Amino acid sequence: MRKWIICLFFLWISVFPASAAFYDNSAQYLAMSASKSLQTYIDTASVVSATYYPPFYIIQADIIYHDQSTGLITRSTERYYYDSDAGTVSVKTVHSFLCDEDGNVTEIESPISLDMKLPLTPGNDSFKIADLLFSQIYHIPFSEL
Repeated sequence: MRKWIICLFFLWISVFPASAAFYDNSAQYLAMSASKSLQTYIDTASVVSATYYPPFYIIQADIIYHDQSTGLITRSTERYYYDSDAGTVSVKTVHSFLCDEDGNVTEIESPISLDMKLPLTPGNDSFKIADLLFSQIYHIPFSEL
């Protein structure tokens, strides 16, 4: 009987992927649509307008990435650069930290893109985050400008 309980426990663990319960259970974190192995959250308390100089805008926010296949949780401060005349958005990672499931920083990462602004393609997940951040600050999606 005891062996069956242990087997059922391990089966239950393997069927249900680890979740970032801290982020799922807090109104401060907005869950974006998840892919098969990656769940993304926006820390809504961190969203700020860093530059408002139309047609140029910069918004900074903390984005949490939970890789469900490895269990790694990364919290990145990212800046989104908008040019409404050109209709383009780029993103630059300011800094990045590995976290545990309770949101505590466990290790500092050095993002490769520290000095690079990466262009975003309309329709991809990062562009959707940028669009949502813009609408949170300016009450209209960037894609509708």
